[in-house]
Amino acid sequence: MADVKSKRLAGEPAFETADRLHAAAIHLLRRLRVRDRESGVGPAQLSALSVLEGSAGGTQTQGGIAGARSLVTFRGRATSIG
Repeated sequence: MADVKSKRLAGEPAFETADRLHAAAIHLLRRLRVRDRESGVGPAQLSALSVLEGSAGGTQTQGGIAGARSLVTFRGRATSIG
């Protein structure tokens, strides 16, 4: 890791735990990125699927998802309002 660690915090158990957690998260993201490429599904489609999968209540309309995400649909396009 770069030399940006605070000398005051370095060596403390909480800092060391956070550092290990951060490293594990980076490794996990790298492995998931490989899996995403292997799936053959594009990034935009994977993002849309994650929204649909994460939304409570199962299947939703485009307008329902936009409303839950504070978006306004205008002629088939979603625009953020918040």
